Amino acid sequence: MSTPSTIRSHSLAALRAAGFQCAASLPHGERHPTLRPASEIAARFAALRVLFLFVAAPESHFPESSLRPSIDGTLKPHFTPEELEIISLPRVDAAAQHNANIGWKRENMVALAWVLNRLATLPFDGSMLKPELIRPLITQTIPADAPLESWLAIASTRTLEEIIQMEDAFYCLHNAARCAQFPAKPSWKNIFSKPFKPVPAGFDPIVNGGVIHERRHALTWALSPGTAWDDTDLST
Repeated sequence: MSTPSTIRSHSLAALRAAGFQCAASLPHGERHPTLRPASEIAARFAALRVLFLFVAAPESHFPESSLRPSIDGTLKPHFTPEELEIISLPRVDAAAQHNANIGWKRENMVALAWVLNRLATLPFDGSMLKPELIRPLITQTIPADAPLESWLAIASTRTLEEIIQMEDAFYCLHNAARCAQFPAKPSWKNIFSKPFKPVPAGFDPIVNGGVIHERRHALTWALSPGTAWDDTDLST
């Protein structure tokens, strides 16, 4: 297992290559993270998928009758309290109230799919996956002709070291995005310093920063066994 300083060096090199820069003072933990069970990560992915389909997919393509058994059964413990409120609504009301923001849940799914080795790469430039990649991720990752429990039982993940490295990179990226959202005011202390440019040109701190935030949330949660989704430490 690589040391925290080696992991951070790899993260910073990847950030520089993509045009990002995080705060020099950003600490790297001396902790030795452990990974949640693959079945738990897969169940959270499945819960987010069902939530997304319940809110955003047309009834004609994904009838509620096909979603409700897993919502009320196997996946129920894997929703957050807020998500349970959403799926308790009539479907038409859930769509009207939450369709505008449900896409952020998709970004959580993207990172969990990478952890589960269902995506070859996890871009960290803040761009959303193209429709031709996200569509099969949502509609085909979990076989429709097999029990959900069977899929959860055979779930597997990437290596712990791969996931720790990616999580650290997204921790640094999250800091860079936050620096872009809340830029420091010029002062005599830094006026003669080399300009600090946390993100590349064209990066939208809100939209692209939001993508990074949600993917980092999923990665950090995966390495925080025993911690509820809403209690995941997302400090930067």
